[in-house]
Amino acid sequence: MNNNRKMIVVWLVIVILVAIIALGVGIYIGGKGSNKEQNNSNTNSTNTVNDTNNTNDTKDTDKTEETDENKDPKEDVEETIQQLKKSDPLYKELVEKVKKLAEMDLPNGEKLFEKSRDLADFQDVDLVSVAMRATKKQEMKEYYCYNNKTRELVSEADCDENSYSEVHTYVKYADMAKIYKSLYNKELEKKDILNYCPMIFYDKKIDGFYLAYPCGGTGYNTEYHYTYDIQVEENKAYVYVAYGIEECCSEKPVIYTDYARKNKYTGKIGKNFTINEDNYKKFSKYKFIFEKDNDNYYFSRIEQL
Repeated sequence: MNNNRKMIVVWLVIVILVAIIALGVGIYIGGKGSNKEQNNSNTNSTNTVNDTNNTNDTKDTDKTEETDENKDPKEDVEETIQQLKKSDPLYKELVEKVKKLAEMDLPNGEKLFEKSRDLADFQDVDLVSVAMRATKKQEMKEYYCYNNKTRELVSEADCDENSYSEVHTYVKYADMAKIYKSLYNKELEKKDILNYCPMIFYDKKIDGFYLAYPCGGTGYNTEYHYTYDIQVEENKAYVYVAYGIEECCSEKPVIYTDYARKNKYTGKIGKNFTINEDNYKKFSKYKFIFEKDNDNYYFSRIEQL
């Protein structure tokens, strides 16, 4: 009897020990699995953050590329344009060139400001007339006539139907050619210009041009122009000019703000009227374009704005 009790006690102790060992093993295995899941969770979280950062970096890169693609090319061009100060020697030089060009008379009665034109649109006589007007005239001691048949000067008393009007001034070729070159970057030809007034005759004896007057006509319109801005970039210069024209021979002065004479200037018109800094905005606008070559600027185009 005592032996059976002992055996029962032994088996109870064994069962309890086995249960304790099984419980311990279960707790150990469960804890290890939990740590693994946590590590996996942390790893996934880290990967998600990295993926998000990479996505943001990609978006930023795409955004930068998109910004560059959508950038207006004019912005880069405009950054290279500089506004000249009036004290700049180039400003004064370009103003003087525009003043010379503004004196251009076209044979068909048009003026320079009639419309937009390229240099190639002008005839030789148009370009020569500007240089002739700007060149210093040499006065002759006597009046002569220029004989069209003999191509010689004759005294005023010997003028006949073969002779043109009186000649009392001439210009030296070298002086006129220098101005011509400075404006157009071209060489002046030594030839007659007959479809212009005054008519221009080249004479190799004086290496210059005789000017034959008078031109006739009853009157002319006074033109006004004012340079209000000059901008330059690497190879070009832009001269901005305001323009107006006064009607000829009217009892009271009438000034128009445009070449077509459609709009009258309504401001005050004094005896010595000019377009200036105070009133230029009321007049029509033009842009003279000069192209740079060997540090010099040459006339290329006039644009009506």
